[in-house]
Amino acid sequence: MSLFNFLKIAIKDYRTVGAMAPGSRYFSRRVAKTISPDAKLVVEIGPGSGVITKEILRVLPREGRLIVIELKDDFITALHKIQDPRLSIIRGNAFEILSEPERFGLINVDAIISGIPFLVFSSQTKDDLVAKTHKILKHGGTFSFYQNLPLLNQQLKNCFKKISWQFEPRNIMPYFIFTAQK
Repeated sequence: MSLFNFLKIAIKDYRTVGAMAPGSRYFSRRVAKTISPDAKLVVEIGPGSGVITKEILRVLPREGRLIVIELKDDFITALHKIQDPRLSIIRGNAFEILSEPERFGLINVDAIISGIPFLVFSSQTKDDLVAKTHKILKHGGTFSFYQNLPLLNQQLKNCFKKISWQFEPRNIMPYFIFTAQK
């Protein structure tokens, strides 16, 4: 997907896209490195055009599986262009899908990566999302997400035992990358 097309989608609905451009290669690689090398099942929430998706697939073992959850049709079209048998695409609202994890095969997940913009959600919605991600992760699994502002500290502390963060300035909008371990 071109930068121009991404920008058109972002301007039209910034509240759900949360970015003005796809992530840089530095940023995308840093996010993908939050995944354990032995991860077998990874879920990406809000993959957008698939820049990070491609990096995850690059580090994912051959027997691994990546499930992406995306709401926007334009992004789903871009994701379908990624030719990799380990990739499964679910169209829908992440909150609804995470409410029925068994139905979508989201059990004992090794890692969850999220690009959804938490800034626009209420405290209750943030609490619910963090609790739902914690529930589907296996023991030792990780929940990584990126934001322009350091958000969710209290929600993470309520559910996860180990929390770390990084800062990646080499992006059109710099990001904080948080990783919480179950």
